[in-house]
Amino acid sequence: MHFDPAAHGVHQYLFPTRFFEEQTRASLTPLPGAAVRADLKLRLMDAVEHLTDTSEPETDLAIYLALLLQHAFTGFDQHAAANHRNRALCWWLNVGFPAKRIEGNSRLFASYTRACTAAARAVDADEPICRALIQRCFAPQPATNLASRIAPDRIHLYPEIAAQLAGYAYSPYRKDGPLLLIDIGAGTLDVSTLILHRRDGEQFCSFHF
Repeated sequence: MHFDPAAHGVHQYLFPTRFFEEQTRASLTPLPGAAVRADLKLRLMDAVEHLTDTSEPETDLAIYLALLLQHAFTGFDQHAAANHRNRALCWWLNVGFPAKRIEGNSRLFASYTRACTAAARAVDADEPICRALIQRCFAPQPATNLASRIAPDRIHLYPEIAAQLAGYAYSPYRKDGPLLLIDIGAGTLDVSTLILHRRDGEQFCSFHF
């Protein structure tokens, strides 16, 4: 399912990492006179690294994730739900983690987990996504018998480099041998060197840098 039918090529499936915010709602598309919230990942990473308050960048990340989830659920309901009437739906939220590994990054991992959990709760609230709603969703929630579309145990973080490598390794363009993987992000540049190879019928990946 594409995100932007007016775009071309891969841009149909991409959203800029920013949102527009008024007092009572936020949006992925421009709102007249609305404030623009950007650099979501970098601001959270900086707050974690410098041991400063992470509440605002966590809230911004949760708002953005909730808007993406809301957009995806709405698109599914409008264009694909009829094809799955007899199936039990099981949604998962898989998010790229901006570090080579989760171990050793417990504070950033906790921030990302809180933001993802709040976003999943917000889209179940059936309210316009806004800062006040997201902040309520950060608070501990009372026990309920209502099923969430994305339960906490179906929220997973994966190191970005591992997700990118998996996408390449399972693609029809994969080739064994030395590989230089370059990720040009909104404010970061990550370069990795590795080797994909086979031994005794099994596939191996050796990271170098």
